[in-house]
Amino acid sequence: MTKKDAIRTALLAGEVLTPLVALNKYRCLSLSQRVGDFIKEGIQVKSEKVEGQPYHRYWVKTEPEQLPLGLAA
Repeated sequence: MTKKDAIRTALLAGEVLTPLVALNKYRCLSLSQRVGDFIKEGIQVKSEKVEGQPYHRYWVKTEPEQLPLGLAA
């Protein structure tokens, strides 16, 4: 599995990544580049600037599971 594949898998699994996390966990120096690649692939990556820091955090919003009618969560 490539670094890019590992990051894609992590985002799709619901992990929130910052450049520092990507560097430490996946040895990726260019998370924003990979995120750009994922967006081009059609993955809807969300981001927000981390308050007081010069970087962003990234995640993929997952839809809540649909429960059959009549069942409560």
